[in-house]
Amino acid sequence: MASEPILRITVLLLVAQIPFESAYTWLGLTNLQWTFVLVAVSGAPILVKNWKLLASDRLVQAAALFISIQWMAAAFAPEFHTNAVKGAIRFTVGLAILVLFRCLTDRGPLYRIWAIASGLAAAYALADYAGLGVPWFFRDQEFYLGQVRRLSGSFEYPNTAAAYYAVSLPLVYWSSLRSLLKWVIIFMLWTALILTFSQGALVAVVLVLLENAWDRRRGVRHFNSIEPVHV
Repeated sequence: MASEPILRITVLLLVAQIPFESAYTWLGLTNLQWTFVLVAVSGAPILVKNWKLLASDRLVQAAALFISIQWMAAAFAPEFHTNAVKGAIRFTVGLAILVLFRCLTDRGPLYRIWAIASGLAAAYALADYAGLGVPWFFRDQEFYLGQVRRLSGSFEYPNTAAAYYAVSLPLVYWSSLRSLLKWVIIFMLWTALILTFSQGALVAVVLVLLENAWDRRRGVRHFNSIEPVHV
């Protein structure tokens, strides 16, 4: 499809910017949010053409069920209702990115860009933690565990940073990067993840790696080998 190259370029731009969303906005949107608008516009024709296949895709169905639960939780939240709705919106955007990602026929470059971007994000985070960053560009405050500062890197919150590093670790491990570069990035990601002091993210990474090892023993393919739904 003629629109797929345009979608691929905009998705690559989005993936590269995920760990570097500025706290500053233009017309009410950040750099990452404007890029998502470009992705949504360029991907609309492909979604319209493939909506039946996407609706029958098990991964998309599972994600849609999860999003539905998020919206129900937001609707019945007894307090902090606005924050709950904002969280549901963010998850919905994630679903949209997943659906568009599933439409692409060549996803190899996306994994490489994600791996490289995560390496740059981890390197910056460690430099920022050492006092060499520009934290004001990404957030307006720091977070502490007792007297110890939690690493936030180029993210607004430590837990957000931890979630990104946790997701990136398996992707870097599965990537086609050269072995030395791959292990350097993995080391930086692990170090940055530990310094966020996010126990949930650490447990999630261990569980994902254990599940992947189990799947490999059973001959089950992991996510980056799943065939796209695009026709």
